[in-house]
Amino acid sequence: MICPFNILDGDYAWLDEKLQTQTANLLTGKFNGDQYSSQIKNKKNKEKCTPVTAFYQQFNPGMDCTNDLQCVSKFCFGNFCDGRGTDTTCHQHSDCLPGNYCRTQKLWPFRSLCTELKGDYDLCSSDYECSISSYCWYASPTDRQYSIMKCLPLYSQEDGTIFGWYSNASVTNLTLADYTQNGKYCASGLAYQFSPFGAKCTSLT
Repeated sequence: MICPFNILDGDYAWLDEKLQTQTANLLTGKFNGDQYSSQIKNKKNKEKCTPVTAFYQQFNPGMDCTNDLQCVSKFCFGNFCDGRGTDTTCHQHSDCLPGNYCRTQKLWPFRSLCTELKGDYDLCSSDYECSISSYCWYASPTDRQYSIMKCLPLYSQEDGTIFGWYSNASVTNLTLADYTQNGKYCASGLAYQFSPFGAKCTSLT
């Protein structure tokens, strides 16, 4: 049976073979004697067709589905993967509906519950707790000194704005990634370190 390349067209698809390299090419006479090698790089010479549905699993909330097992949340409702609502149990962030994250309680019984995302300048411990337009960072040098993180609005501040700086690298080994990671708070996307714990928004001129 010949299978289509596009898994969205038809009922079967041809699998990738990630580790196989192109070792033969009959058209150019470079055949090395291996009848099972493929002339198409990263493709098998022979493979059984696999039902397209085998590719449809671990879908995040909002993706099309036909049964519960295709969804990360294990909820398929109205042909869409549905997430778990606020205050329902979860295992990971992708279990929850958009606008929520999976929060593990710090006290007994340490339940993990879907919780509404935090607003700007609310306390946080990771980006997953903030809205899609925010990230979890240090709002001031003092916050950085005492490891206090808050949801900061992305690319929102003008040049000269002061906030917290963090990098694992020493001052002499900073890379562009350090300036852009810290600069996510700045409209320019760039910040530099002006004190041990302080960052300042800047632009390239």
